Amino acid sequence: MNYESFLNRAYRLDRRIRRPSKAEFQNLVRLESKNESISKNLQELKDRLEKACLIFLDEELTYQESENIGMLRSLIAQADTSERIYECAARGLVMTDRFK
Repeated sequence: MNYESFLNRAYRLDRRIRRPSKAEFQNLVRLESKNESISKNLQELKDRLEKACLIFLDEELTYQESENIGMLRSLIAQADTSERIYECAARGLVMTDRFK
C-alpha cells in the first residue's frame, strides 16, 4: 500500500509522528463507497501526508527534491478523493526513493 509505505519512510526519519496503518486509508475508501461523508477522514489523511512532507523537507534535499516535495504538498492540499490521496502517496514514494 503506497500510503502506508510513504508514511513509514517519514516515520523512520522522525518517530514523533504516529505509525501508519492500512486501516486509515481503507476506512476512507469504505466511506466513499457507501457515499458517506469523508471530510473528516480525508482531512486526517491529508494532514498526515503533509507532516510526512515536512519531515522530508527537514532532510538535506537537493533543489529538485525540495521542489518536488513542494509540488506534492500542493497536490495533497487539492486532494478530494481517496484516489487523489493514493496518487499523492505514489508520487511521494517515487520522490523519496533514496530514503528506503
